Amino acid sequence: MTYAIVAHSRQSGELGIAVATALPAVGGVVPHVEAGVGAVAFQGQPDPRLVTQMLDRLRAGDAAETAMRMVLAQDPHRAARQVGMVDARGRPHGWTGSRCTRWAGHSIDGSFVLLGNTLAGPGVLRAMAHAMQSSAHLPLAEQLLMALSAGDAAGGDRRGRRSAALKVSGAARHAMLDLRADDDPDPVQQLRRAYVGAVRQPPARSPAGGRMAVFASRGVQVPQDASAPPLPGAL
Repeated sequence: MTYAIVAHSRQSGELGIAVATALPAVGGVVPHVEAGVGAVAFQGQPDPRLVTQMLDRLRAGDAAETAMRMVLAQDPHRAARQVGMVDARGRPHGWTGSRCTRWAGHSIDGSFVLLGNTLAGPGVLRAMAHAMQSSAHLPLAEQLLMALSAGDAAGGDRRGRRSAALKVSGAARHAMLDLRADDDPDPVQQLRRAYVGAVRQPPARSPAGGRMAVFASRGVQVPQDASAPPLPGAL
């Protein structure tokens, strides 16, 4: 149902997830980021109880691979799950169950993991990996947005576009960026615009009816309209 990237920045210590899908409101289901603990993208047939168990194991000191393996070993529906995880030390791991809708797969590279199902093909993940590698000099949030845009351009979810989300957390719990495009014909582009609005503008309230929700350290609401600031060249 989705394609995602879960990553850790060795430079800043930040953890983050970017995700997009043809279904609505992906930001409330797939990405889970906890400062100083880890990041988990759970898709296919997500189960929030399993996410809680994985994060608990990370808090107890398990590496991402161990945490995922131990939790999924007790899950009778693991063949339908797809999970990407990175722990606070930047160790990534992934799982794609045999019953995930094709094309489905994941790949691990350095301190990030890519995963997707119901994709246009494996080229989606290859394009995302290339974007991530070529943008290593940028902040993690911008790397994730570039990777998501590359996956979108490579075909993304073969059923179409509807929602996207970005979550990034630093070492402090309050340093969280949570952006969502919940129901939009071009959600990745709207997510990019929301990011520019969040980093360039002070927190403010938006007019009622805006569909783009942005939660930064104090909370931001960015309306979907033509007045959104232009994207920087890197994005």
